[in-house]
Amino acid sequence: MNPKIKIKLEKIFAATMVITVSFIILRGIFYQALNQYDVKEHKIKTKGIVIHVNGHPRNTRMKYKYRVDNDTLIGFTTVHVDLVEEIRKNCLNKTFTVYYSSENPNNSMIDLGRYNDDYKATVEFFKPY
Repeated sequence: MNPKIKIKLEKIFAATMVITVSFIILRGIFYQALNQYDVKEHKIKTKGIVIHVNGHPRNTRMKYKYRVDNDTLIGFTTVHVDLVEEIRKNCLNKTFTVYYSSENPNNSMIDLGRYNDDYKATVEFFKPY
């Protein structure tokens, strides 16, 4: 293969990969913002309990459950990996306020009160609280 063509193909491939990764990241951010906006605009307040805090460096999440009518739903928020033990101590099996969307009850956000800023790693574009 001609070296000039090979270099050109490599550049096209690299540009395609950058565009694809950028699209995936932007799609995720847009999806997160859309769900948060839905909660903010159609919020219903309930109580939820933190049931699990995962401390794996690549997937550090807090899992909580909350009730809507007769259904128990599960929500997640990302937390800071270096504070997992402290989060478990202060939040695990504790009750907090959860806001969910009346339009889609699976869209929810937990309000950790005084711990919100310190523990949450999720970017909150639209806060219902």
